[in-house]
Amino acid sequence: MDNYQMVHLRFPIPLVNDLDAVVRQAGSSRNEIVAEAVTRYLSGLHMAEKIRKAYGSLGEQDVPDWINGGADWVSRIRDEEKDRGAANELPD
Repeated sequence: MDNYQMVHLRFPIPLVNDLDAVVRQAGSSRNEIVAEAVTRYLSGLHMAEKIRKAYGSLGEQDVPDWINGGADWVSRIRDEEKDRGAANELPD
């Protein structure tokens, strides 16, 4: 327990009731459920910040295949992947 710190939080009663119902169903603990929820929330915030920072970092010259929306590029990549898969199949 060296890597843990006690934190006191106040939640609305209906939220606690919902949390307790989930805890009973999951066979888990309040701590585990809340820690997982906060971890997911913070992960989403960090990801959103990375996306905001990266937005606009590529110009048309960097990704010429995407100029018309990228659908052709996606189709070509998928076709190449299928071709590679077929080439690696073992004969019957």
